[in-house]
Amino acid sequence: RYAYQAARMYHYAESYEACKAVYKKYIEPISSADLAKGWAMAVYAGSVRYAGNPTEAAYLFSKVFNSNPERRVQAYKNFHYTSAPVDEVLGFAKSDQEKANIIAIKSFGNPDYDLDALKKVYDCIPSSLMNGTLLVRQVNKLEKHFNTVGGFSKRYDYSLDPRNDTINNV
Repeated sequence: RYAYQAARMYHYAESYEACKAVYKKYIEPISSADLAKGWAMAVYAGSVRYAGNPTEAAYLFSKVFNSNPERRVQAYKNFHYTSAPVDEVLGFAKSDQEKANIIAIKSFGNPDYDLDALKKVYDCIPSSLMNGTLLVRQVNKLEKHFNTVGGFSKRYDYSLDPRNDTINNV
């Protein structure tokens, strides 16, 4: 935990190289699944980003997203702040699980229909929880479009026209 505090201090002091050195020397070698290790990776990823490597930083943020649920929102936002091309980030992935997470995180930020991402995540890891989340997201997008005037339905509120019986029009 002291190493995490030191890395964090260096990061916020904008001493990114020192932050990275502390992480590499004291935190990365630890084989613990402690929460502080994930927190440190998030700080390290920020230092990597500010040191000029946004693609590697995006990859590291995707790892934090997967391993630390309490840091998921922060990792998601920082992944997108890097503006790294997803194809380049995928180059860092070492497993299908990491590829699936990267594709899913990128898709979460897409306001358009994105069935391709859902298919890619499913192809990587059919049992991934990300599949259900992406599927619900796509259904929500369809519902949003359906429930607007001019969406999939020609009239959303049939009750405005007394000639229409809502039950018969469903």
